[in-house]
Amino acid sequence: MIPFRPRFFSVYPFVLWITGLTDGSDVTQTPLLWTKEGQSATMSCNHTKDATYYQMYWYQQLPGQNMKLIVFTTTTPPHKYEEGFSEEKFPAQKKVAQTGSLTVNNSKPEDSGLYFCAVSLADGSDVNQTPLLWTKEGQSTTMSCSHTKDASYYQMYWYQQLSGQNMKLIVFTTTTPPHKYEQGFSEEKFPAEKKDAQTGSLTVNNSKPEDSGLYFCAVSQHSDAAD
Repeated sequence: MIPFRPRFFSVYPFVLWITGLTDGSDVTQTPLLWTKEGQSATMSCNHTKDATYYQMYWYQQLPGQNMKLIVFTTTTPPHKYEEGFSEEKFPAQKKVAQTGSLTVNNSKPEDSGLYFCAVSLADGSDVNQTPLLWTKEGQSTTMSCSHTKDASYYQMYWYQQLSGQNMKLIVFTTTTPPHKYEQGFSEEKFPAEKKDAQTGSLTVNNSKPEDSGLYFCAVSQHSDAAD
């Protein structure tokens, strides 16, 4: 359970990669697919969140390469494919909020790798965030988030979802510190900055394998923390 939920305007997920990836305790995905060269393989993903989580991302990570976003899907196509990926090769379906699928057509050896789905509340069309970070154990890494809304959207939330765990709020930030950290998270480990309304950042100090996972930023005009 999330301790409290802002009235979101936008939220966008990205991956902090140290040694592993998250699977999400409320997201279920086809765990492993085998197929012959030239055939097609379809991967399914579903979640138990409510219908506000109607947007789904599909990622690909091939051996020795960084993870790449393939396509962003919603229940109202057309879906948004990233450069280098096509609907012909990677057709996606998203008929209802809780389920979705991705197909790899005409499978080839170079398609072998890890495929990953993620779900979110909103597509982040006017929120820009570092999409993928790699770091070595013991080092620090900083994630940036910005938006193009007006200055009334000055409140920013940072969430973490680790493998097999529910999403957790790390910190609630505004342009007037101190920032509000949730139990189990500290400013020493996760220092956050919020110097102006449109931008913010979160740092993970002394990165460890257990810090690998999905991190989210969200912006809003109103905080339920004050209700």
